[in-house]
Amino acid sequence: MSDAYILDTGAFLSGFTFFENESYTVNEVVDEIKSESVRFKLELSLKEGKLAVLDPPDSKLVHKISNYTGDRYKLSSTDLKILNLAVFLKKKGYSPIILSNDYRIQNVALKLKIKCFSTSEKKIKKFIRWHKICMGCNTEFKESYAGVCDNCGSNLKTRAIK
Repeated sequence: MSDAYILDTGAFLSGFTFFENESYTVNEVVDEIKSESVRFKLELSLKEGKLAVLDPPDSKLVHKISNYTGDRYKLSSTDLKILNLAVFLKKKGYSPIILSNDYRIQNVALKLKIKCFSTSEKKIKKFIRWHKICMGCNTEFKESYAGVCDNCGSNLKTRAIK
């Protein structure tokens, strides 16, 4: 099983240097790169065949796990595509390694048993499951809940479940 690096926008912005292993990203990441120097490096990597852009199918597993962790509603569509790409490549027999500074991507990847490395920040050390809790009466809500507490009307805060 060969390694396949999956790069999100942060990996490009942090100056990631391509290895001999296959590297992949998604169209949404390419669209997010605005820096001329970073865009030049990206386009050169595409021309040299060091980087491929794929459009992975949606994965029910990514949706299920990101809902379970409480990260689903904080992940952008680009973040979800990166995770979908990792699951897609894993099914194709690769050993995917996501390069991302995004803790929410890292958290879902950890639960999916997909390797993840941070390119400039510290990597998360353990899995976190998020929920919302009422600041007034401590009632718990799913991370996807929007609004104020149904019981007392207080504001909600996102916290890690212990």
